[in-house]
Amino acid sequence: MSQLSVFLQRTITALLWLGGAVVFFKCLLSPLLPFLLALALSAQPLVNASRTDIDKFLGTQSSKTVTDDTGEKQDLFTYKSDYAGTGELLNAIEDLGERMSEEGTVLLKNNGALPLSAGEKGKVSLLGFSSYYPVRGGIMGSSFIANQGTDADTVDLVQALTAKGFTLNPDLQPLYQGLESVFTTEVQSWGGTITYTTITAPSIGGVFSSKEPSQAALNGANASWKDGLSNYNVMIVTIARAGSENGTYLPGEAGVDPSQNLNQTDPLGLSDDERDLIQAAIDAKGADGKVIVLLNSSSAMEVQELEDNAGVDAILQIGLPGGYGFYGVADVLSGDANPSGHLADTYAADIASSPAAQNFGNLEWTNPDPSISMNSAIVQAEGIYMGYKYYETRYYDYIMGQGNPGDYDYSQTVQYPFGFGLSYTSFQQEITELAETDGTVTLKVKVTNTGSAAGKDVVEVYYTPPYTNGGIEKASVNLLAFAKTGTLEPNKSEVVELSFALEDMASYDDLNRGCYVLEAGDYEISIRSDSHTVLAAQTVHVDADVVYNDSEAGARSTDAVTAVNRFDFARGDVAYLSRADGFANYAQATAAPASMSMSGEAKAGFISNAVYTPSAPPCRGSGR
Repeated sequence: MSQLSVFLQRTITALLWLGGAVVFFKCLLSPLLPFLLALALSAQPLVNASRTDIDKFLGTQSSKTVTDDTGEKQDLFTYKSDYAGTGELLNAIEDLGERMSEEGTVLLKNNGALPLSAGEKGKVSLLGFSSYYPVRGGIMGSSFIANQGTDADTVDLVQALTAKGFTLNPDLQPLYQGLESVFTTEVQSWGGTITYTTITAPSIGGVFSSKEPSQAALNGANASWKDGLSNYNVMIVTIARAGSENGTYLPGEAGVDPSQNLNQTDPLGLSDDERDLIQAAIDAKGADGKVIVLLNSSSAMEVQELEDNAGVDAILQIGLPGGYGFYGVADVLSGDANPSGHLADTYAADIASSPAAQNFGNLEWTNPDPSISMNSAIVQAEGIYMGYKYYETRYYDYIMGQGNPGDYDYSQTVQYPFGFGLSYTSFQQEITELAETDGTVTLKVKVTNTGSAAGKDVVEVYYTPPYTNGGIEKASVNLLAFAKTGTLEPNKSEVVELSFALEDMASYDDLNRGCYVLEAGDYEISIRSDSHTVLAAQTVHVDADVVYNDSEAGARSTDAVTAVNRFDFARGDVAYLSRADGFANYAQATAAPASMSMSGEAKAGFISNAVYTPSAPPCRGSGR
């Protein structure tokens, strides 16, 4: 029984005994009643704070929402839990966390190493301090909260693997526990200094410091730590990067601590200490061993070298698994679950080369008003060309010879496209129907499991709009809809039906009409395994321009009010990236700002929390 349970049991017993004693000895103890009342009042905050645990312990209900029975029944506000008690609720949360990880983990590389066999589950070496001190949530903001002493205690990777029947090299956890001081970090928060043994993200304007213990540090802690690797030669190496409110990763070498001299080209890339650890695993695995890398990060990482390294057998992107997600990671490793997650980001070979990475950082105005918070700015000159919408458009224009795109090697630029994800089986997708009725397009896709293992697949639908050089800014590839199949056994099929409105393919014309416009022409509707790989495509034709403003077609059905230009004053003296002539203005749009001086007009209308009043004029800026 946990210390909390013991404490609660003793507290409840004392309070119950005290209540009975007061009734029984009311006459004898009348002089003490003021003291007992004070004691009861002082205990009330403790009881209220532990209400859920007390109810669970006693099987009671201490609170209830009551609404006056007036009016129609459907108008009353009532709440009824789906769960019989706290224990059942916690078990449901645990199950949800496990399933989310099973379905959200992304298999990035696999040379046949995964899933592990029953025998391989019995000889696992966990390497990297993040295998024992993983990042399970945000450092600040969406922080991880541990449950202990409950029906569903939260787990880390070690606990999850052990619970799922894996046998771990017993020499390694004590090794890393003895090196805690090497990877301990103090973070300054609004509430004071907090100490973390997980990796942390640098604060805004700060640089990333690798915390992975060097080979020399590992050898110094235990000179024989590698001796047992040959008997536990299924190597699982965890590489982690944290996320945090008030934290960021500056792109390129500018975001890396130069004093470490670890050959790290980006904070989301590998350091020499991480490379050396992976190489040590490769050297020790032998002919029948495996090296599996877990990317414990919610950020897209720069890991082309792991894809290219033949000694790395598999890579899993596991994100931040939360309190129970490591159960799902264990299921994916063992094959009890077939990974069906797909990337929600593009993994670029060089993160710093993205247009969105240019002029990124803690930029400051040179003429701030010291009386209010207005000292930070970001120049978002990339416009709509962020992530896959830039990479795919640049590639499309290069292949189609549109504008003057110059040389562009997509394979050397993008490592894993947006929407990418492998499986332990294979699938085939085909469009069986595409029809448009009254502005709604219906698409039916037949998905067949052509492999030897049961699994789920994702149907990703994209559109390619007609584009006029120098006209409305449009990306060549745009995610339109997606859906996941149920579990398909080998040779079984499922027809997935998706629908979308024609207006969903409208583009915003900010320079001329100042509203959404669905231009006339052919719109290619494609199903893809990721943003880059086309599986099948058909065409939908729009006869004439549809202009979504109040004088013509009105608002789109999904807009509460007509979407029109309302912030032209905020455009600033900025050259925004344009697709025209093959992104001909790329150098100009991504150049450092010529001036970081705020104009007098913008400064006069600047509003932040420090100066906002309900009667203030419409917002013309924001401040941190």
